[in-house]
Amino acid sequence: MNTTRNLMMITLCASLAFAGCTSSNATEEPHIEKIHLLLQQGEKDGYPEASRYLQRLDEQTQSALARRMLRDENPAVAYLGGSLLVRQKRYDEAASVMAALILNGRNEHVLRNRMEFDWRHDTNPATWPNMMSRVGRILIVSRESAPPESRKRAEHFLIDMLDLEVNKNFTPEDAVSAIMKLNRELKQGIS
Repeated sequence: MNTTRNLMMITLCASLAFAGCTSSNATEEPHIEKIHLLLQQGEKDGYPEASRYLQRLDEQTQSALARRMLRDENPAVAYLGGSLLVRQKRYDEAASVMAALILNGRNEHVLRNRMEFDWRHDTNPATWPNMMSRVGRILIVSRESAPPESRKRAEHFLIDMLDLEVNKNFTPEDAVSAIMKLNRELKQGIS
Protein backbone atom coordinates (compact mmCIF):
# COMPACT_ATOMS: atom_id res chain seq x y z
CA MET A 1 0.00 0.00 0.00
CA ASN A 2 2.76 2.40 0.97
CA THR A 3 4.78 1.58 -2.16
CA THR A 4 1.78 2.17 -4.42
CA ARG A 5 1.44 5.55 -2.77
CA ASN A 6 5.10 6.29 -3.56
CA LEU A 7 4.52 5.57 -7.26
CA MET A 8 1.48 7.81 -7.23
CA MET A 9 3.57 10.55 -5.59
CA ILE A 10 6.17 10.35 -8.39
CA THR A 11 3.44 10.84 -10.98
CA LEU A 12 1.79 13.58 -8.93
CA CYS A 13 5.09 15.44 -8.49
CA ALA A 14 5.71 15.29 -12.22
CA SER A 15 2.22 16.61 -12.88
CA LEU A 16 2.45 19.41 -10.35
CA ALA A 17 5.82 20.49 -11.70
CA PHE A 18 4.14 21.41 -14.96
CA ALA A 19 0.77 22.64 -13.66
CA GLY A 20 1.68 26.31 -13.88
CA CYS A 21 3.55 26.04 -17.18
CA THR A 22 0.65 25.68 -19.58
CA SER A 23 -1.47 28.12 -21.51
CA SER A 24 -5.23 28.24 -21.10
CA ASN A 25 -7.10 24.95 -21.35
CA ALA A 26 -9.56 26.49 -23.80
CA THR A 27 -6.75 26.90 -26.35
CA GLU A 28 -5.29 23.44 -25.72
CA GLU A 29 -8.45 21.36 -25.41
CA PRO A 30 -9.30 21.13 -29.15
CA HIS A 31 -5.74 19.94 -29.84
CA ILE A 32 -5.91 17.40 -27.00
CA GLU A 33 -9.24 16.08 -28.31
CA LYS A 34 -7.76 15.78 -31.82
CA ILE A 35 -4.77 13.85 -30.46
CA HIS A 36 -7.05 11.44 -28.60
CA LEU A 37 -9.07 10.95 -31.78
CA LEU A 38 -5.98 10.33 -33.93
CA LEU A 39 -4.62 7.82 -31.43
CA GLN A 40 -7.95 5.95 -31.39
CA GLN A 41 -8.43 5.98 -35.16
CA GLY A 42 -5.02 4.64 -36.12
CA GLU A 43 -5.28 1.18 -37.65
CA LYS A 44 -2.70 -0.50 -35.45
CA ASP A 45 -1.06 2.55 -33.98
CA GLY A 46 -2.29 6.13 -34.27
CA TYR A 47 0.93 7.45 -32.79
CA PRO A 48 2.54 8.49 -36.14
CA GLU A 49 -0.56 10.45 -37.20
CA ALA A 50 -0.81 12.19 -33.83
CA SER A 51 2.92 12.97 -33.92
CA ARG A 52 2.65 14.49 -37.43
CA TYR A 53 -0.32 16.58 -36.30
CA LEU A 54 1.71 18.01 -33.41
CA GLN A 55 4.74 18.71 -35.60
CA ARG A 56 2.63 20.98 -37.82
CA LEU A 57 1.95 23.30 -34.86
CA ASP A 58 4.26 26.17 -33.92
CA GLU A 59 6.89 25.48 -31.25
CA GLN A 60 5.21 27.55 -28.53
CA THR A 61 1.92 25.69 -29.00
CA GLN A 62 3.78 22.37 -29.10
CA SER A 63 5.53 23.11 -25.79
CA ALA A 64 2.32 24.16 -24.04
CA LEU A 65 0.48 21.11 -25.36
CA ALA A 66 3.33 18.76 -24.44
CA ARG A 67 3.26 19.93 -20.83
CA ARG A 68 -0.52 19.53 -20.70
CA MET A 69 -0.28 16.09 -22.33
CA LEU A 70 2.15 14.87 -19.65
CA ARG A 71 -0.76 15.02 -17.19
CA ASP A 72 -3.18 13.10 -19.41
CA GLU A 73 -4.61 9.84 -18.04
CA ASN A 74 -4.08 8.10 -21.38
CA PRO A 75 -0.48 6.80 -21.31
CA ALA A 76 -0.16 7.15 -25.10
CA VAL A 77 -1.02 10.85 -24.85
CA ALA A 78 1.34 11.36 -21.88
CA TYR A 79 4.12 9.57 -23.77
CA LEU A 80 3.48 11.60 -26.92
CA GLY A 81 3.75 14.80 -24.83
CA GLY A 82 7.00 13.57 -23.32
CA SER A 83 8.32 12.64 -26.76
CA LEU A 84 7.57 16.11 -28.02
CA LEU A 85 9.61 17.59 -25.17
CA VAL A 86 12.42 15.11 -25.91
CA ARG A 87 12.48 16.29 -29.56
CA GLN A 88 12.82 19.84 -28.24
CA LYS A 89 15.73 18.62 -26.05
CA ARG A 90 13.77 19.31 -22.86
CA TYR A 91 14.91 16.02 -21.40
CA ASP A 92 14.50 16.94 -17.73
CA GLU A 93 10.86 17.90 -18.25
CA ALA A 94 10.02 14.55 -19.82
CA ALA A 95 12.07 12.20 -17.61
CA SER A 96 9.84 11.81 -14.54
CA VAL A 97 6.72 11.05 -16.58
CA MET A 98 8.64 8.54 -18.70
CA ALA A 99 9.95 6.85 -15.53
CA ALA A 100 6.42 6.68 -14.11
CA LEU A 101 5.20 5.01 -17.33
CA ILE A 102 7.91 2.37 -16.89
CA LEU A 103 7.21 1.77 -13.19
CA ASN A 104 3.45 1.47 -13.58
CA GLY A 105 3.80 -0.97 -16.49
CA ARG A 106 2.23 1.25 -19.11
CA ASN A 107 5.41 1.43 -21.19
CA GLU A 108 5.39 -2.34 -21.47
CA HIS A 109 1.68 -3.14 -21.67
CA VAL A 110 0.08 -0.10 -23.32
CA LEU A 111 2.94 1.48 -25.25
CA ARG A 112 4.55 -1.89 -26.17
CA ASN A 113 8.01 -0.70 -25.14
CA ARG A 114 7.87 2.19 -27.61
CA MET A 115 10.28 4.22 -25.46
CA GLU A 116 13.17 1.85 -25.99
CA PHE A 117 12.74 1.77 -29.74
CA ASP A 118 12.14 5.51 -30.11
CA TRP A 119 15.13 6.56 -28.03
CA ARG A 120 17.58 4.14 -29.60
CA HIS A 121 16.48 5.00 -33.16
CA ASP A 122 16.01 8.75 -32.84
CA THR A 123 17.66 10.88 -35.53
CA ASN A 124 19.41 12.82 -32.76
CA PRO A 125 22.14 10.49 -31.43
CA ALA A 126 22.12 12.32 -28.08
CA THR A 127 18.50 11.39 -27.32
CA TRP A 128 19.19 7.88 -26.01
CA PRO A 129 22.05 8.77 -23.65
CA ASN A 130 20.30 11.92 -22.41
CA MET A 131 17.00 10.20 -21.67
CA MET A 132 18.56 7.02 -20.36
CA SER A 133 20.75 8.98 -17.98
CA ARG A 134 17.84 10.98 -16.59
CA VAL A 135 15.22 8.23 -16.52
CA GLY A 136 17.79 5.72 -15.26
CA ARG A 137 18.62 7.88 -12.24
CA ILE A 138 14.91 8.20 -11.39
CA LEU A 139 14.37 4.44 -11.74
CA ILE A 140 17.36 3.59 -9.55
CA VAL A 141 16.08 5.83 -6.75
CA SER A 142 12.41 4.86 -7.19
CA ARG A 143 12.95 1.11 -7.28
CA GLU A 144 13.96 1.05 -3.61
CA SER A 145 10.46 1.99 -2.46
CA ALA A 146 8.53 0.49 -5.38
CA PRO A 147 6.34 -2.61 -5.14
CA PRO A 148 8.04 -5.83 -6.33
CA GLU A 149 6.47 -5.80 -9.81
CA SER A 150 7.47 -2.15 -10.38
CA ARG A 151 10.96 -2.89 -9.09
CA LYS A 152 11.23 -5.74 -11.63
CA ARG A 153 10.05 -3.42 -14.43
CA ALA A 154 12.66 -0.82 -13.46
CA GLU A 155 15.41 -3.42 -13.31
CA HIS A 156 14.38 -5.02 -16.60
CA PHE A 157 14.30 -1.63 -18.32
CA LEU A 158 17.72 -0.68 -16.92
CA ILE A 159 19.26 -4.03 -17.90
CA ASP A 160 17.91 -3.73 -21.45
CA MET A 161 18.66 -0.07 -21.98
CA LEU A 162 22.07 0.02 -20.36
CA ASP A 163 23.13 -3.28 -21.95
CA LEU A 164 23.92 -4.76 -18.55
CA GLU A 165 24.68 -8.47 -18.27
CA VAL A 166 21.40 -10.36 -18.33
CA ASN A 167 22.71 -13.44 -16.55
CA LYS A 168 24.08 -11.42 -13.67
CA ASN A 169 21.91 -10.28 -10.75
CA PHE A 170 20.90 -6.65 -11.09
CA THR A 171 22.73 -4.23 -8.83
CA PRO A 172 22.09 -0.51 -8.61
CA GLU A 173 25.87 -0.03 -8.64
CA ASP A 174 26.10 -1.55 -12.13
CA ALA A 175 23.35 0.76 -13.36
CA VAL A 176 24.94 3.80 -11.73
CA SER A 177 28.30 2.94 -13.35
CA ALA A 178 26.65 2.63 -16.78
CA ILE A 179 24.83 5.95 -16.31
CA MET A 180 28.05 7.66 -15.20
CA LYS A 181 29.70 6.34 -18.37
CA LEU A 182 26.86 7.80 -20.44
CA ASN A 183 27.28 11.15 -18.69
CA ARG A 184 31.02 11.17 -19.41
CA GLU A 185 30.34 10.41 -23.08
CA LEU A 186 27.78 13.22 -23.26
CA LYS A 187 30.25 15.68 -21.75
CA GLN A 188 32.89 14.59 -24.24
CA GLY A 189 30.42 14.92 -27.08
CA ILE A 190 30.76 11.25 -28.08
CA SER A 191 27.01 10.51 -27.90
